Amino acid sequence: MLYSISHLIHIIFLLRENHIPFYEERVIICILHFLFSLLKGAPIIFMKSKPLEKSFQSKLIKELKKLFPGCIVIKNDPNYIQGFPDLTIFYKNKWAVLECKRFVGANKQPNQDYYVNILDSMSFSRFINPENKEKVLNELQQTFES
Repeated sequence: MLYSISHLIHIIFLLRENHIPFYEERVIICILHFLFSLLKGAPIIFMKSKPLEKSFQSKLIKELKKLFPGCIVIKNDPNYIQGFPDLTIFYKNKWAVLECKRFVGANKQPNQDYYVNILDSMSFSRFINPENKEKVLNELQQTFES
């Protein structure tokens, strides 16, 4: 059975509406590319994409635990307060929050700027991504050591 491009796009949007985990736009792009290649009989080319935020976040947590021995890192529930940063770090008598992004220009959810700014005025809060990770961790280290 052959499907038109509009049929394929409609199927993908139905999957998203039913909360099947197609949240990452790169997954949808890869699926479309794969399906269109099959329809055309063309060779399939996989594009290298940016790492998932989840992967970056899990590596970051390990790095934080090495950098700040004895710290407690909590992954915040994204469904509790919409826009609240992803991670809370407790170290000695201080705390910080970090909002992880998979790359510099990644989309921000509503309220994320608000929470990062207000929490930074209370203690320490930043957006962190692979490109600015070293800078943010240096600033966090200075905050925790002061």
